[in-house]
Amino acid sequence: MEVLVKNNMKVYPMGFTPEIKSKLITAAEKRSPKKKQKSSEEIDYLTHTLRTEEELAVIFAKVSRNAGSFEELARTVTEEGAANFHQKWTV
Repeated sequence: MEVLVKNNMKVYPMGFTPEIKSKLITAAEKRSPKKKQKSSEEIDYLTHTLRTEEELAVIFAKVSRNAGSFEELARTVTEEGAANFHQKWTV
């Protein structure tokens, strides 16, 4: 798998590594503790837009088997849930 490295951030073709995603969310939480609404929106965006490879795989699996919009199904997938799915079905 080829990795793009830009500004010391590793971005894989199919998603962010869990470490990078965690760092971005932590940075967003620290940036604006007084501006709760803006911080909350940014964290929500980071959580539901930047996806790990495992999360993307589970999202596509759900989309292929369920009715509903892509975004609706994607919002139901968490990093922890995706890891549990992969542990159960692929390991």
